[in-house]
Amino acid sequence: SVVLPHHSNFTNIASSTFSGCSSLESISIPSSVTTLGTASFAACSSLRAIDIPDSVTAIGELSFFACTSLLSIRLPAVSSLSDQLLQRCTTLESIVLPGSLTSIGNGALRGCTALRSVAIPASVTSIGAKAFSDCSSLSSLSLPGSVSSIGAKAFAGTGLRCVEVVSRSTGRWEGAPLLPGSKAQAGVCGDQQRAEIRRFGTNRRGAAGHRGRGAARSRAGLVAPLGLA
Repeated sequence: SVVLPHHSNFTNIASSTFSGCSSLESISIPSSVTTLGTASFAACSSLRAIDIPDSVTAIGELSFFACTSLLSIRLPAVSSLSDQLLQRCTTLESIVLPGSLTSIGNGALRGCTALRSVAIPASVTSIGAKAFSDCSSLSSLSLPGSVSSIGAKAFAGTGLRCVEVVSRSTGRWEGAPLLPGSKAQAGVCGDQQRAEIRRFGTNRRGAAGHRGRGAARSRAGLVAPLGLA
């Protein structure tokens, strides 16, 4: 384990500082730190716990890439999840996203195969391409009405089995179909297969304004795209 010193001049953990430290199991970051650089803890394959203080406002892409022993993480008040931030964290079961978050980057949580559910804050407006792809255990997702953009294959290869549309929207998603590669179906979900996606940005022509392979009207009055598998 590592306990970093607290010093007013120590504000940045530089890119790749701990990258590849395969024996590192835990680290405590002092409250003087405001920035974690690109790939700062990438491939720390034994890292199980990390304490990130609220003083941190920026975390570079790939910072925790392939931390394959990390079980949970609470992110501080950052505005974005950088590209590939937690990609291939295969043991990650729990993540707490901050209320300040506005965007989830490309591949940010791709391949987190142990992750079962995610609560996306109401502040989020965009979700990048492949952001949650290959999260094979993901079966529950709360998507707020603030989201206006979803990138291609954002949920491909997830465990989402059913999509229930419960509110009305007039926006458009980016990419079609909305959940490419998943086994989700539009309509009402059963208790055993409920994936509570709370808002869809489809219009009456389906995802991204295209009819695709068909559309079905939900009980909430939205037209949801079919052919999601």
